Amino acid sequence: MKAINRCMKMERVIPALTLILVTMPLLAEEEYDPMADISLGELMNLEVSIATGVKQSVAKAPAVTTVITAKDIESIGATYLDEVLETVQGLHVSRDTILNNPIYTIRGIYSSTNPEVLMLINGISIKKLFFGNRGRVWGGMPVNAISRIEIIRGPGSAVFGADAFSGVINIITKGVEDINGTETGMRVGAFNTQDAWLLHGSQQSGFDIVTMLEYHNTDGHQEIVDMDAQSQFDKKHGTNVSYTPGAISLSRRNLDARFDISRGNWQLRTGYQGRRNVTAIKLRISYCVI
Repeated sequence: MKAINRCMKMERVIPALTLILVTMPLLAEEEYDPMADISLGELMNLEVSIATGVKQSVAKAPAVTTVITAKDIESIGATYLDEVLETVQGLHVSRDTILNNPIYTIRGIYSSTNPEVLMLINGISIKKLFFGNRGRVWGGMPVNAISRIEIIRGPGSAVFGADAFSGVINIITKGVEDINGTETGMRVGAFNTQDAWLLHGSQQSGFDIVTMLEYHNTDGHQEIVDMDAQSQFDKKHGTNVSYTPGAISLSRRNLDARFDISRGNWQLRTGYQGRRNVTAIKLRISYCVI
């Protein structure tokens, strides 16, 4: 009988780690605790609405909750959301294999698309219907426009439904009371990284108006990947298909824009999150069937 060999080749895009530039205070032997400078009484009186949908103190909230304020974020020195969430006990930030998006693991419950943790911005879910995640290229968000972050560590489905199976993260953006006129800033770093932001809050004709713009651009660090999955096939079959060793590509250009207007019981909130120039390593994967 004559053997028939078939060789098939295909290309896959495998993402790599996103660059995170952070200015952190030097720590001796223990991690920074955003609640360390708050007295027990102040901590218990912090108001949180994420547990039941209405405002109440942390002491009375029927859930394990964490509140991180803008002042805490400034003390941490974080520039991106994931850096803030990494300081929360019981919440682990890892990366998935699709464009290196963050995975928020609470109490050890883990999956690649992370649908079990509900992410809210101003109480509105940003989940995508197909995978249940936050979008393939969401990649987090900057922190300059964040007023506070409320987190449930544990099931929150009684209030938020099945999407809150292991936890809830609610990001509350700044209002007129949080912004003193117009605030601007910029930051530069290694790997051609530039950040810029503009926040404006004012009252006109009885309306509270808030505008927020945040821009982030980076080429990403040029870490070298020595081996990949295809390298094993090359070694076994004597081929030379893999692109490794080679540098990963972590470039990203983000734009976050928000416009809020409110008066009395009326409120209009709009938001835009643009993700451009998102690239990843191209690795060739080949296999043979005999």
